[in-house]
Amino acid sequence: MKKYAFALIEGSLWFFAVSSLLYYSSTLWANSVRADKAIKSFEQRVVNTEKVATTDEIDYDHELPKSVALWSQEALADFNNAEKSQVPLALIAVPRLQLEVPVFTGTTEEQLDIGAGWLPSTAEITDPNGNIAIAAHRDSWFRPLKDIRKGDVVSVTTTSGLEQYTVTGTQVVTPEDTSVLAHSRDKQLTLITCYPFYFVGNAPYRFVVTARKNHT
Repeated sequence: MKKYAFALIEGSLWFFAVSSLLYYSSTLWANSVRADKAIKSFEQRVVNTEKVATTDEIDYDHELPKSVALWSQEALADFNNAEKSQVPLALIAVPRLQLEVPVFTGTTEEQLDIGAGWLPSTAEITDPNGNIAIAAHRDSWFRPLKDIRKGDVVSVTTTSGLEQYTVTGTQVVTPEDTSVLAHSRDKQLTLITCYPFYFVGNAPYRFVVTARKNHT
């Protein structure tokens, strides 16, 4: 009788242990499945977000502009050797001069090798008003500015759409003259490059183009 009772108790304990192990294993499996689904769901949301974000980027393939006849050989080499992973804030064009240039945030050498640079201390390109200052090299992207004149149209394309500006004037200033960066109550575009355009060495002056936004 005692042997039977002992065997019954031992069998019950084994059954309980095996049942507990099976329950624990099935719980881990279920949690693993749920976690895997959660991860896949998160990954899918990230992918979808990236797809949506790319539709808001400027459509730009980091190619040279249509005309590089005025570019120096050094500038062409710098462009070809530069890293081209950055997405531009905008694209600027002056149709009469065949000037086309992407605009990036900041004015490091790496950025100016592949386009123009927006000066973050000035108004943002999509702001409703203010003075937007953009700089580029005189031996490449902005060399066509040597032939710009009052009345020329400057087109600025951003993710918000197309805006057009009309050139109101040009001036030559010293590098220390920062008055050209002053805030404007109207929406103004200020394009800056070194001057003279064909100066050998570090150019001593700055060539500045001012344009006002067209109101439609």
